[in-house]
Amino acid sequence: MAKKCIIRNAKDFANYAIATKTSINIILMDLEQIKSQSALLDQRWEKVRPIPNTLKIHYVKVLSLYNVEVKPFAKSTDKKTFCLKL
Repeated sequence: MAKKCIIRNAKDFANYAIATKTSINIILMDLEQIKSQSALLDQRWEKVRPIPNTLKIHYVKVLSLYNVEVKPFAKSTDKKTFCLKL
């Protein structure tokens, strides 16, 4: 792809990301899929505790269903664990 691509929307981004053949599984959700799950997602977000200083976090590791470890960056020794369940 010569590192050149014009991205105009989410579909363009998804197609380009899929074409790069990384180990990341790309899933494009259209507006209808989002609308159909919106109420369920709103309910789930109401039960999730926010993580402080989110803008400073660049590394998140899932420890269990509701627990995550966060760090400023992957190799940082400054790590904190949060329970996301209220």
